[in-house]
Amino acid sequence: MSRYNTTERLGINAVEQIILKELKWIFREQFIADMGIDAQIEVVCNGVPTGQLLALQIKTGASHFREVDDAFIYYCTNVHIDYWRGHSLPILLIAHFPDTNKTYWVQVSPPFVLPTNSA
Repeated sequence: MSRYNTTERLGINAVEQIILKELKWIFREQFIADMGIDAQIEVVCNGVPTGQLLALQIKTGASHFREVDDAFIYYCTNVHIDYWRGHSLPILLIAHFPDTNKTYWVQVSPPFVLPTNSA
């Protein structure tokens, strides 16, 4: 059994490349005390940082999601939802699929975050 898996790093690196190359915004990975936020991004307009921040929760691989029709569903605990809802920054949940090199995102807010009874 393998003790090391590159999956998580693939997602973080892919998202960082999208932020840097396509949006040309600032990407700041959260290295210390990651409690559900993997990184922050700062919006840049015409080469000038704006001070507007977004927090990112990055999940990599199909094992984190259930595909239903044309959507991906991510199940998590209420502890995570409460943390995200109480966060001072808007939160983006980002799904990266290394097999297809596709990345999707959604803002963690109603109507996209709904409580359920089970996973």
